[in-house]
Amino acid sequence: MDYVIRNHRKIKYLYTYIYETNTYIMSVETKLTTVKIIKGVYSNFKQVSFESDVTLQKLVNRTVERYVTDEEFRNEMNEYLKLQISGSQF
Repeated sequence: MDYVIRNHRKIKYLYTYIYETNTYIMSVETKLTTVKIIKGVYSNFKQVSFESDVTLQKLVNRTVERYVTDEEFRNEMNEYLKLQISGSQF
C-alpha cells in the first residue's frame, strides 16, 4: 500500500491491490456462448437487477454453479414449469 502526503494529509493508495485483483479475475477461463431469453423475463430481470448490481453474467455463472453442485436446486429447476409455453424449449 502506497502513502502520499498531499495538503498535509496522508493518503493511502491501493493501486497494486486493485490491479492484482482485476488481473486475477480477468485470468479466469471463460466460454463465450449464446442463449435465447424470453423478452418479458429479461425485461423484468433488468428492472430488478438495476438496483442490486447483479448482471446477467453473474446470475448465469452462479446459477450454473449451484445447478451442478446442489442436487435439491437442480431438482427444483428441472421441475420448474412456469416458463413452458405450449411445448417450447424454455
